[in-house]
Amino acid sequence: GREIAMETADERPLLHPRHSRSYKSGIFRRHRDCLSSRGQLCVLYGFVVAFCGYLALSFCWFPRTTNGASPQPMMVVQEYDSAAATYDKRWAAYINASVEFALERLEPLLESLPCGDHCAVLDIGCGTGALASALRERHPGWDITCADSCTLMLRQAQSKGLHTAVAYAERLPLRNASAHLAVSLSSFHFWRDRAAGLCEVRRVLRPGGLVFLADWAGDFFSCRLLAAYLRVAGYPSEDADVLTTADAERLLQAAGFEVTRGVTTARALEGVRMRPLGLPLGPRWAMMAVAGVRRDGQATDAPNDARL
Repeated sequence: GREIAMETADERPLLHPRHSRSYKSGIFRRHRDCLSSRGQLCVLYGFVVAFCGYLALSFCWFPRTTNGASPQPMMVVQEYDSAAATYDKRWAAYINASVEFALERLEPLLESLPCGDHCAVLDIGCGTGALASALRERHPGWDITCADSCTLMLRQAQSKGLHTAVAYAERLPLRNASAHLAVSLSSFHFWRDRAAGLCEVRRVLRPGGLVFLADWAGDFFSCRLLAAYLRVAGYPSEDADVLTTADAERLLQAAGFEVTRGVTTARALEGVRMRPLGLPLGPRWAMMAVAGVRRDGQATDAPNDARL
């Protein structure tokens, strides 16, 4: 019986490994895992392609104005007033880096001002007064007026001992030819009508007075990407409107300023990254700087009666 059993076992046909049940189940699992991975990749690629398509369409179809028309300016006021109490702490890295960038480009120009230690300065869109505070520390004898449309942001500036005024760039509460220097940091893209705002700046500046603008740089893809992201996130249209240095120079020239050569620049800020979804994983923030001088000796009549 033992010999018969051995013979039966020896004559039993052998299955090819590919025909075995374990091999087939392994093949099925590998195919299933592969399909699952491919499906996930397809979903991911589809999302990336759709998002990139939206960005491309936003650059083509959404208006990028160099003479900004703000349909809902109160949205910006409400947004920044609601953030005023914690603004300096939350945006400390950006504030410090942008102020340092502005002062680096601005300080060499101040030697040409005819006012010496007694300059009258206007900070347009001052926010919580970061730039004005830095200028006051370096030039304690200067008379600095901080103008902004956000009253709660101005309260933060007042708490730092700064003189403030509620105003828009298009209606500045200053006399004709009363200021030696006008500065604007990170607010130029918020101006409702940039051409009218720069004409107002020219009106309040003395002959030989200087206007200095530092703002988000549309020369960098990172800032254009940020603008598109803000559109997607539903931020006010002004947040999503960035200019290039060439745009800013054209606006200065159109308003009657002589662009100061050697000042125009655009570069990424060190150590400051954009925070999509609150995560510091985005590209570095970029800033531009341009400046212009009022050369003629004629003052334009003021469009309003409120003067400081």
